[in-house]
Formats: sequence, C-alpha cells, structure tokens
Amino acid sequence: MPLEQLTQDIRKQVDSQIAEFEREAQAQIRQIEADAAAELEKSRQAEEKRVARELKEFERALRHRRESELRRYQQARELDIIDQVFSRVEQEIADLQSNPSYCRMVEHLYREALLEYERERADAPVVWVAAQDRELAATLPVSKSHLQTQTGIRNGVVLISPDEKLRIDNTPAARLVRGRDFFLQMIKEELDC
Repeated sequence: MPLEQLTQDIRKQVDSQIAEFEREAQAQIRQIEADAAAELEKSRQAEEKRVARELKEFERALRHRRESELRRYQQARELDIIDQVFSRVEQEIADLQSNPSYCRMVEHLYREALLEYERERADAPVVWVAAQDRELAATLPVSKSHLQTQTGIRNGVVLISPDEKLRIDNTPAARLVRGRDFFLQMIKEELDC
C-alpha cells in the first residue's frame, strides 16, 4: 500500500499545484481584464475629451462664420439703405432750382466757400456757377470779371484761386459726396467695433 499512498499523495500534490496554478492564472486573467478595462476607460475618456474639444472648436468656427455672414449682410443692407437715401437726396439736389429758397441757398454756399477760401488766400477768387445761375450770381458780392459760368456745374458755386492751386467746390453734389464719404467712414468704424 505504500505505493498507492504515495501515488495518492503525489496526485494530491499535483492537484493542489494545478489548483494553485489555476487560481493564479484566474487572478492574472482578472488583473489583465481589469487593466484592459481601465486602459479602455482611459482611452474612452481621452477620446471623449478630444471629440469635445473638436466639437467646441467647430461650434466656435461655425458661430464666427455665422456672425461674419450676419455682419456682411447687415453692412450690405445698411449700404443699400444709404444708397437709397443718397439717391433721393441726389434727386432733390437735381430739383433745387425750382425751390423758392434756391437763391438764399446759393448765397449761403457762396459765403461759406468764401470763408474757407479766405482762410487760405488773400486774393479774390474766381467764382464758377452754372450757366442758368448767371443772373442769380450777379447779385453776389463778386466782381463781374471774376464771375464765370461752367457747364460742369449744376447748382451752387465753385471758387478757384487765380493760379488754380486752390479749388473749393461748394455745390450740393460735391457736398453730398463729401458727406457720403464721411457717413460711410463713420458706419465702417462703427461696424468694425
């Protein structure tokens, strides 16, 4: 019987070692699975953060693009309105001569231009007027020799120095252009803020 006992003892020992190996293998498998799950969770979180960053960047770019498009649309709309207003003003300017206060307006434009001219020069200016305003211009305090009609002028006055180095265009059309440029610059500055 001793051989039988020895065989059983060896078998028990082998079974015990196999069981121990199986427990260790199971523990290692559980550890590998836990490590893999932790690594997977870490990767998932990193991927979620990356996707969230990209989504925020995309939303920011989309919002910026929409804001830019809206600003361009608003600017275009504002410029359309300004064009309509200035077109109406240009039409009114074209019809100025039929206005009863046209005579006073031309006199005012002349005096205003003369003040500006006198800030720069001491000599008498040459005054250009439209041909249809020749009689009206004769009432202005201007020497007849300095009064000339010009075909390019419609309403208002233009003062020119005798040497033609200084020109002050005080016609409503020129004032409208200056006003328009000033107005558009103001709008541009406001929109750029």
